[in-house]
Amino acid sequence: IASMTPWMLAPLLAGLAQGFRRGADSPQRLLLWLALPPLALFALMPLAGQRPIAHWFNSGWLFAFPLAGAWLAERAPKLQGQFFRFAAAAAGIVFAAYLALVLIGPPPIPGLRDPTRAMFDYPASPLREVYARSGADFVLIDNWRVGGRVGVALGPDVAICAMGGDPRGFAFACDASQRLGRNALIVREKDAGGADPRPYFAAVEPLDDLAFGRRGAVERVLALELGRDLQRAPPLPYGP
Repeated sequence: IASMTPWMLAPLLAGLAQGFRRGADSPQRLLLWLALPPLALFALMPLAGQRPIAHWFNSGWLFAFPLAGAWLAERAPKLQGQFFRFAAAAAGIVFAAYLALVLIGPPPIPGLRDPTRAMFDYPASPLREVYARSGADFVLIDNWRVGGRVGVALGPDVAICAMGGDPRGFAFACDASQRLGRNALIVREKDAGGADPRPYFAAVEPLDDLAFGRRGAVERVLALELGRDLQRAPPLPYGP
């Protein structure tokens, strides 16, 4: 919230504080106790050695927004109007800046971390061409993030199976054991490590890498391979 919508922090905190002041049987107190546990849990998680992701906190803040709205509703109309105008302008500026970063990339500043690096799709036409030319019957990925973008590029008619320890929904969307003896287009991010597909196929042949990015720059590189004759389904932590 401090980095994306700091103007919302004041009414959210004020709404939470108001929840403490209201009675134990009030709607505000109910929302307070729904909001506090996840906020406290994810705030303290780094003390246990875990690295929380920013959006994990949202489950708590969602219950705090009605409290913020109730607090704002009790303010003077002039203050409400000032806040709403400022919030609308600030949100427009943040959205426009972020959209510009997604479309053209960040400024070339050494060491600057790009928060939009994963916010653009894989090029559909090259992937479809490679898939059709390879003669593969399905796609195999080792990262669910890669799988989602490949699925967008190739469309819903292409089955995407997963290997590795974190397949997410791809463990249930595609059962590799039903595709024994078939060929797969293996799509992985180059030099990203991950699961090795070679133990599952009779042979794995490298294809051309696919490099792409914004404004003609190379920001991401996909390593494409053809797995011939699936011998056994990759083991998954859950799913089929």
